[in-house]
Amino acid sequence: MSESTLHDTIQTIRDADVPVSDADAEAAAEIYDQLEDTITDPDQLKLPDQPETYAAVVFAAVRATGSPIAAREIADVVDVDTGRLFRLADRVVDRVAIDVQLRDAHAFIDRFGDALDAEDHVTARAHALYDNAPDAVNGRAPQVAAAAALYAAIDELSAPIKQGDVVDAADVSSPPVSALYTDIQAEAGVTSEDKREQRRESIRDLMERIHDDVGADSGLDRAEDLLEEHGVEWSEEIDVRTAAAVLYYYAARDDGAVSQATVADAVGINPTVIGRHRDRVPFDVDAVTAEA
Repeated sequence: MSESTLHDTIQTIRDADVPVSDADAEAAAEIYDQLEDTITDPDQLKLPDQPETYAAVVFAAVRATGSPIAAREIADVVDVDTGRLFRLADRVVDRVAIDVQLRDAHAFIDRFGDALDAEDHVTARAHALYDNAPDAVNGRAPQVAAAAALYAAIDELSAPIKQGDVVDAADVSSPPVSALYTDIQAEAGVTSEDKREQRRESIRDLMERIHDDVGADSGLDRAEDLLEEHGVEWSEEIDVRTAAAVLYYYAARDDGAVSQATVADAVGINPTVIGRHRDRVPFDVDAVTAEA
């Protein structure tokens, strides 16, 4: 019965999208077996025979394997206070004498990056920023530090992911992430000019992607010339995908293959966004069209 109940608890946690791996589940089963071997009366351990008992075993297993899962994620599923879950898991760890690992922010960076479909270079930059800002992340909860490092990379590289999406993926509150990502960037030496240059490269890469999909003969050259002439300051308050689409569309719209729909589709945005941001383009769109 206990094995079934442990299995059911693990499945309930997984059903809540908490990524308990097969290795975590196997470790939990082994820990529970060891626990049963050491005691005959669960009251000796002060662990009631309820879902929180099995949740404590699961969290002890997660701590042993080093999986990037926060206590609160498990506690919320089984409706137990996070502090109580920690205490129960500590008792399990002490009773069976297992080694636990410090929770690794790098593992959380990978988990959140995967959840957000962040490109590899963004995740790699997040790892580097975390490593280069030891004072900023010192003493921070690993999931908060990981979320902040990931958004610091997203912001620096102008990746098309919003801070709110990072906060949601990490299941943390926004204020500490907002404060910490700027501290991470500052300690790691990220400057405003660095971010502008990265934004310029991101817009250029996205315009090349649009060009490959749309196939306009001269649109890319005109768009790149305009980007070089006007810089990126005009685009800093909008999503980088929108900036690339707006710039490309108004530079190339004379070409018969170019439409708001085709340009928007190439970068995965709504076509109506292009028209809404026409006034942000730092040049006379009618004059550019006339010159084409």
